[in-house]
Amino acid sequence: MALPRPIWMLLGLLSGLVAASAGVTAVLALVQKPGAAWFLAWFEVVVLTAGVFGVLLARGRFRDGPAIALLCIAGCVAVGSFLGYLSAGRTLMGQSMTVFLLGRVAAGGVFAAAAGLDVLLRRPGQSVPLLMKGLLAGIPVLVVAAMALRTSALATINGLHPMVQFGVYIGAFVVLTAMSCAAAHWTIRAFALGVEAGATRGEPNGAGDGATPARV
Repeated sequence: MALPRPIWMLLGLLSGLVAASAGVTAVLALVQKPGAAWFLAWFEVVVLTAGVFGVLLARGRFRDGPAIALLCIAGCVAVGSFLGYLSAGRTLMGQSMTVFLLGRVAAGGVFAAAAGLDVLLRRPGQSVPLLMKGLLAGIPVLVVAAMALRTSALATINGLHPMVQFGVYIGAFVVLTAMSCAAAHWTIRAFALGVEAGATRGEPNGAGDGATPARV
């Protein structure tokens, strides 16, 4: 596992907190009045299971594919919590679950970020610069997209001469498409290098000849 031991300890602690909160929430969902929130309880059981797996993973179990395991945990925590939130009508025991949901989604984000970090740290000298390039190429695209959502920005462009509008839209399309492709390429390559590093080292089975599946 590429992640330092202190990070695994924090992930284990977070997993334990998620599992504990899921257990408590499931019980509250079953005992609330006037009727039990059965779907919420079942979704919390899924989150509880993910939290238990997170604790076991942090303790050194499931060494093959830790990044994939962390991604699965992230998905179960975030999606399971969201579906439970919706199934319960966004409330539990008469109280809003919105803040609770945001906390769970944040926890899922931490697990997902840890999965990415685990892959990047296998070959950081090459992966991190590529990831930074990807971020630098992607940020302008997100900024322009956010500006496009503002009615005032579009109104300004639409108020120009039709030929000027055509030039602006075509130019923006070409530039933004190129930057999006570059951002995707650099980001994917950054993580692919980590996967290749796992295969080169012979993980998970120690073969080192690339014949065994890469550890993801």
